Amino acid sequence: MLDYLDGAIAEALSKARAMKAKIPGASHLLQDFEPLAMRAESEIDTAIDGLLFLRDEPAYRDPANIKQKASEYRQIVGGLSMLENAVIAAIARSHPDDTYVNQLVRAICREIGYPIRKPVASCLSRTYYHIYSEYGLLCMPLLESDFLLHIADIYHELGHPLIQLDHPNLEAFKHELGKFNALAKRHFTEQIALYERNTSRQDMIEMLYVWRFCWILKWSVEFFCDLFGLYTLGPAYAWSNLHLCVKTSNDVYDVPHFEVTSHPPDESRMQALFHALNLLGYQDECGQIEAKWEEFKSTMQFTKQAEYDHAIPDVLLEQLAVSAFEAVKALGCQLAWPGKQGPIAAMLNEAWAIFWQNPANFPEWEQQRVTEFKISIRSA
Repeated sequence: MLDYLDGAIAEALSKARAMKAKIPGASHLLQDFEPLAMRAESEIDTAIDGLLFLRDEPAYRDPANIKQKASEYRQIVGGLSMLENAVIAAIARSHPDDTYVNQLVRAICREIGYPIRKPVASCLSRTYYHIYSEYGLLCMPLLESDFLLHIADIYHELGHPLIQLDHPNLEAFKHELGKFNALAKRHFTEQIALYERNTSRQDMIEMLYVWRFCWILKWSVEFFCDLFGLYTLGPAYAWSNLHLCVKTSNDVYDVPHFEVTSHPPDESRMQALFHALNLLGYQDECGQIEAKWEEFKSTMQFTKQAEYDHAIPDVLLEQLAVSAFEAVKALGCQLAWPGKQGPIAAMLNEAWAIFWQNPANFPEWEQQRVTEFKISIRSA
């Protein structure tokens, strides 16, 4: 095993140095990627130092320490794998399209008053929008920047660093999330106690524990990111979420029974957005989106599970809208009030209005509008 680890460490050292070589020099590196490249180089150097220590430290020649040596090796190569597949891949493939998407993300952040440094944007994602908050890297699908109906998802991803990063400008936002989580925990704790006193349904008690963990550990974050998107963009965010559900949702009422899931049911996300639209003053738009949502559910013949209302109490969805509203206001971000949207928010909301006027002819209008917008944003 010792010989194997030495060989594996040698291989990892070679890969780490090859990763550094993949980072373009200053003359070829897009300006927006410079902070990311500096961070990547620093982390690769730290990994190399760790590997050299594992290789050269006399204590790690002792068979008694092989397990510890293997554990530290695994931790280091895990970090290198993350760098290789996300950060280095984004830097190495930087493309002129990335220049535009970074201009777009920068303009969105300026328009909404984003309280921390904007993330670097890359047209790298092979699945969907995703952000690596710790690296400040936002990945979006290759062709998304040429279309308008899902640009709203950038706003959702911008919500994650507000929760995951340690920054003084974010304390009030995270405080509101913490207050909501305390309320959610109290709700499910009370339900658990009620069922323990009055029923023999052990399965329901176990599910209540699962739902409590889901809300506190995962779902509240996704809800807050959705609501950050809606409050800073407006109805276009809810339309975009409906559009995504039509494409991807197999069961909008799907709730977990035994395992914690990362995302809440699509029905609950839409209902939270409806509460937020009304709170922001978009009653008419909310009614239009809700009608289309009900039409979609009817067409697909989705059936609400018996446990759904226990897992997703409407009282929590209503409180979510209020808590996230206070959280976004505490950030000092520009809210997308009716008639007071910034230019990008106005364009994305206009896109959905045009879509519903004539869906079949929308692509022609969209491509003309994207072309005009790219010219305007590059000259800004």
